[in-house]
Amino acid sequence: MTCPCTSTALCPEHVQSFIDILADIPGRLATMMVSIAKQSVMGGQGGSVKNDDNRPLPVDIGASDARTILRAEVVAVAVRVQHCLGVMPGEAEARDMPGACAWLTRMMPRMTRHPEAPDWYGRIAKAYLRTTKAIDLPPERVRAGRCSCNEVLYAVVGRETVQCKPCGLRYNVRDMQDAEIAKVRGYSGPAAEVLRVLAFAGVKLKLKKLTSWAEHNQVTYSIVGGTKHYTVGDVHDVYKAKLVEVSGVSYGTDVAIRHGRE
Repeated sequence: MTCPCTSTALCPEHVQSFIDILADIPGRLATMMVSIAKQSVMGGQGGSVKNDDNRPLPVDIGASDARTILRAEVVAVAVRVQHCLGVMPGEAEARDMPGACAWLTRMMPRMTRHPEAPDWYGRIAKAYLRTTKAIDLPPERVRAGRCSCNEVLYAVVGRETVQCKPCGLRYNVRDMQDAEIAKVRGYSGPAAEVLRVLAFAGVKLKLKKLTSWAEHNQVTYSIVGGTKHYTVGDVHDVYKAKLVEVSGVSYGTDVAIRHGRE
């Protein structure tokens, strides 16, 4: 179906879409902050990756870029509208992004009749769509282990099995992770280091939870140079025990969801 937009007007369908997008942008920008902070390790198709050193980034660069571009396009279009229509926004409307979106919405009746209206809509709509794609991220993956063919496998969080794409072998994720932990059970170090080792083996545990276990004498530790040192095997044993003992509350709920047992 051909869009009825012309060089002198914006079609009613796109006018409504423009208004809807402007209304959603302030909330969308706030939502993007969650996506920007999201950390994930993504494997290749079939659960395997070529780079064994693929570690999570501190921010999601794609989401950050999308958010920046959307803000920039709204500002650019607002400035252009001011120039073309000779109308300045009020002090409150020029103060922040919600104000800018509200002002553009208020100017919509005049904007839609301007020859540049299709371009203004297209720029903001394209940037908005980019943020939608950034929020709708692929499922998070964790390192499961190494296949017998030497391929490193990453499993979708919550999946019980993972298949190696190159050779076709399928593995139980929990068994693979246990095997990875077995290789480093005796490693001892500060909490942050131990948690990093566990995370590399697919076990995600928050520092706050580990320190809580220590405070309640649920996990052992030693003092080295004034710092608490934990052993990977001890922490992992407590972690597995909690999976069995706890159901539906606090840490147990979090674990059950991660392992697909909602």
